[in-house]
Amino acid sequence: MTEQHTFSNQSVNTQKDIYTDFLDRILDEDNLYPWEPEISKGYYEITAEESPFFNYLESDEIEERVSSFFSQIHEMWPSNKIEMVRESLLKQFGKIAPSRLLEAIASNAENIVNQNLSELDQLIECVKPTLLNWGEEELQLFARPVAFAMRDSQQIPEKEWEQLTSVQQARLSMIIAKSALEAWKQAEEE
Repeated sequence: MTEQHTFSNQSVNTQKDIYTDFLDRILDEDNLYPWEPEISKGYYEITAEESPFFNYLESDEIEERVSSFFSQIHEMWPSNKIEMVRESLLKQFGKIAPSRLLEAIASNAENIVNQNLSELDQLIECVKPTLLNWGEEELQLFARPVAFAMRDSQQIPEKEWEQLTSVQQARLSMIIAKSALEAWKQAEEE
């Protein structure tokens, strides 16, 4: 035991010597700088000229790579708002409607939600690209009950998309569009 105790005392003394020596070197007034201050200005200029890294930072290639990098980041992590709207539509209509329809309506709603259109026109514009077989007047007929919240207008069919008639699909598309527009408005407020 006494040997261990002696060893630890020597270790403490050695550490004190190291710290004392280190402190003496720091406070030594004769050796404040590792090199002469006049020489240090030229050192950084020479280093910048010799380093390919500095040349690369000033090149046009870096701008292209940075732009590419951030576009990849945005693709990997899209904005939270679009994800919130997609999640909302998938929860409500994922078992009934095809996901490509939900994606299309969510994207259309994003572009339409802030336009100065009536609710009826927003619904029509939101589903128009997905319901190409229907004319403007027919789409208005499908949109009116949903836009003006008429009785039984929000009734969601319990069948799958393929089992619905084209009229039922159009009505369901309007209900999905209304839900998407409401989700976008809610996402904008957060």
